[in-house]
Amino acid sequence: MERSKSSKPSNSPILNNAKNVIYRLEGKISRAIMEEEYGKALSFAMCVLDQLRVKSLTSEAYYEVFTRISDILRRLEARIFDAHKDKKVSIQELYEHAQHAGTIVPRLYLLITLGSVYIRCREVPARDILFDLVECCKGVQHPIRGLFLRSFLSQMTAELLPDAKSPYHGDGGTVDDAVEFVLTNFIEMNRLWVRMNIQHSDGFPAQSSKQGENTVSCERDREDLKQLVGSSLVRLSNMPGMDSNRYQEQVLPRVLEQCINCQDIMAQGYLMGCIINSFPDDFHLKSLEPLLSTISKLKPQVNANRILVSLMKRLERFLLRNVFKGSYSSESQEGKEKHIEDRDSIFPLLHRHTALVLHQKMAELPLRDILETEAALLTFGTRCYPEKLSYVDDVLRFTVQILAVDEERGGRLTQRAKGVVRRLLTIPLEAIGLKILSLRHYHRLLMFLGPAGRRDTAVTICAMVVKDNIPLDSVSKLDKLFTYIEPAVRDVKEDTHSEHRSAPTQDPSSTSLPDKKFDHEQEMVARLMSLIRHPEPDVQFQLFQRLRAELAKGGRRRLKHSIPPLVFGALGLIEKIQRTTNFGGKKASLTEEKLKEKKSEDSGNDSISVTYTTKLKPQDIFVFIYQTLASAYTNYYPETAIRLYLKAAALADRLGMEATAYEFVAQIFIAYEDDLIPLVSSTSDGEALPQTLNLIIATATRFRNFSEGNWEAIVQRTSYHTARLPQQHDKSVSIAKCSHLCWPSTPTLIPMPQPPNPTPSPNIPTQNDPARISTLVPISQSGSRNAEKLAASEPEDLGSVGSDGGGDEKRGKGVGFFFFFFFFIWVFLGDTCVWIC
Repeated sequence: MERSKSSKPSNSPILNNAKNVIYRLEGKISRAIMEEEYGKALSFAMCVLDQLRVKSLTSEAYYEVFTRISDILRRLEARIFDAHKDKKVSIQELYEHAQHAGTIVPRLYLLITLGSVYIRCREVPARDILFDLVECCKGVQHPIRGLFLRSFLSQMTAELLPDAKSPYHGDGGTVDDAVEFVLTNFIEMNRLWVRMNIQHSDGFPAQSSKQGENTVSCERDREDLKQLVGSSLVRLSNMPGMDSNRYQEQVLPRVLEQCINCQDIMAQGYLMGCIINSFPDDFHLKSLEPLLSTISKLKPQVNANRILVSLMKRLERFLLRNVFKGSYSSESQEGKEKHIEDRDSIFPLLHRHTALVLHQKMAELPLRDILETEAALLTFGTRCYPEKLSYVDDVLRFTVQILAVDEERGGRLTQRAKGVVRRLLTIPLEAIGLKILSLRHYHRLLMFLGPAGRRDTAVTICAMVVKDNIPLDSVSKLDKLFTYIEPAVRDVKEDTHSEHRSAPTQDPSSTSLPDKKFDHEQEMVARLMSLIRHPEPDVQFQLFQRLRAELAKGGRRRLKHSIPPLVFGALGLIEKIQRTTNFGGKKASLTEEKLKEKKSEDSGNDSISVTYTTKLKPQDIFVFIYQTLASAYTNYYPETAIRLYLKAAALADRLGMEATAYEFVAQIFIAYEDDLIPLVSSTSDGEALPQTLNLIIATATRFRNFSEGNWEAIVQRTSYHTARLPQQHDKSVSIAKCSHLCWPSTPTLIPMPQPPNPTPSPNIPTQNDPARISTLVPISQSGSRNAEKLAASEPEDLGSVGSDGGGDEKRGKGVGFFFFFFFFIWVFLGDTCVWIC
């Protein structure tokens, strides 16, 4: 009943005068009661009640006067009841005396006050007094006066109803009598409230010569007084005798009938909200059909979206809290089982009526409200029926139809509407994960967003998949996922809303993204690659190949982020093959992921094994890594490529694959000379060269399985580039570190299962293969990628490429002699250097 500072100044003197009269007469009533002159007290009370007939009071001022008079009448009621108990006065005589009052408003207030005493005395049945009072109140048809009068009746009789567990139940009436009394009072209050919109009687607040001001003030007053009407429904729902059967048969039909027949926009919206929020949720489950049918019969201007969303949220909380979790307090176990059996009919019923309402009100409701309703329905379906993917797809299908119709009418999605569409796409992802890939209409809905919106949604999808740690274990699943996150992995153009991919084209909005946002987007895509796993190495390698084909379409800027995790995944697959696979189709040990999956199916068996045949060899994966890095990545990002080459070379050396390791080392120096040095020269980054050389030296110190000739070539090339560093300090430090390469070491070859008849790999060439990659020449001769020059090089100084790396003493002696000889010549050629001991 509170209102902002909008009360009319003309009401202030009227209100102050009424307060003064009430204050003066209140003292007279108290003195009359103390003197036990109750007839005189009633006369003073009638004079006080005349203040409720004052004209031109706003609803706010009228409420203030009503509150003060109500307190006086309650005190009068208590004193009269005590006097009747002491036999100082006859309540019957006072009740008859009040009926002779000259004006109707004071008379009815006194009758209600004395009638409550009459009921408490139990001299007549409570039912007779209650129905007599509710019928007498029909004599006041002034909207504001009638509303407050009936509100006073409801307050004074709240504890006097013949309800269940009430002392007045039985001889005083039944539960049906109590329900009928409250319902009748509610219906009359609603009629008075609705009449405020069409009737401006004498004393109606905020009368104005301007029709616009009159309408605004009337709506404001109605908004203030609507709680008086809703309080009757709250009282009905709180009655102890109210059960689901009585609600369905006696209460709901009459309330819904009143709601439809009033034909008032504000009243229909408010009453439907009161019904949903006042009565228990299990009552709604049993009467869902008539409730939803009424929503479709409301006036087009009523905000049906708010009503439906409120109903779905309440049902969702109730089902999750009670029916699905086994705690059902308001009904018996049989009722609970019945609800569980019938729960599958709740969502289709909601969906059918929601679609009917939205189709009817599509012209009146904003598109955002329609989408909000579908989002609430989708949330209800995914949380209460996570196993029913068809329910999710039905909601998405209807949403696509709504958007298509709006598009045909020339409508455009606003930013807020796009936000709701993104929420519609995120809700099933949070609930069912990658099961969204089996939804037919998910991608169609996604296509209604522009490139920027689809890109944001793609990042959200990636984040959700990574958070849930969902494995990508099939090519079809990977392809479907990349269809959904396409704007994050390649440049696309805005295309029609079809299920086919957009044609690859330059997307200015993508390439011009801020670096920070773009890096975050690509980081989420890169994290997806850790989820590509499968118990069988052959399938996992196929996934890597398919992934590389998709990443190749992303452009140079995206390759910076996507290639490193792909290479690390391939290196991890090599270790997995070495750890779990025997060549020739023998049994392989079970991986941890497969073991967990199998144990969940058969928890009683601890010794589980799985067999599969694999033709995949580490050489095949090393070729995959080589092709991935050498294709385009090294040219643009040589520093990162060198790090990846080093990782591959180190792993190949651990596995005893000298030729493969040597090839990667050769690529390291080619990238250093042809790509990194020119890049550093153009960017003036003085730290890149020494840092890269130090990393090469640190990694080379852990090599254990190179032959003498290959090792000398590696040390020679490393020393050469160390001596060419531009800064003397960096040069001295790097030469000192490079000296560690001259110490002998003990080979630590990791046993690697080999095929029964090992043959040279057709992809990783050996020394005796004349068609091998030209970078297997001595590294000192490989200064560029000129194909003709490299093809003409002869492998005279390679040494024994295929040797087992057993000559460590000779390697230490020869390389040490070479290093110190080179160091001596370099110092005395004129360069200034710090002597290193």
